[in-house]
Amino acid sequence: MKITKNTPLKKIIEELVRVSFVSDKLYKPKVDQIIKVLGGLSKGTAIQALSLYLRGIKREVEKSRLVIESAIPLSRRQIDRVEDIISRTHPVFETEVIINPKLLGGIKIKIGDTVFDDSLMHRIEQLREGMVD
Repeated sequence: MKITKNTPLKKIIEELVRVSFVSDKLYKPKVDQIIKVLGGLSKGTAIQALSLYLRGIKREVEKSRLVIESAIPLSRRQIDRVEDIISRTHPVFETEVIINPKLLGGIKIKIGDTVFDDSLMHRIEQLREGMVD
């Protein structure tokens, strides 16, 4: 992207967010460098630019945030297995494991906006909906 004096700040920030990731992972030295440059802008522009940049980084990280819900605690091996399977189709930046007894059994996986729900509670809800229809 060629940046000129007339390039909108939003477009510049989008490009800076894009280059902040290497192989779907946040590259801290690049982030530090970008924050330093943006912080050196005039006060009003710096606040706006840093706010847009951090929001963009958060949005990208959330796309790669894996949330695993289970009714019972999972072993490290089970968590690694889920991460391995999901990382074949989605980049995984971080993983959060939640114990949710309301699931009754099974597992619910969320990565970005995608949800895989193989919990017993979900199956019960599907049966209930099928009986009502």
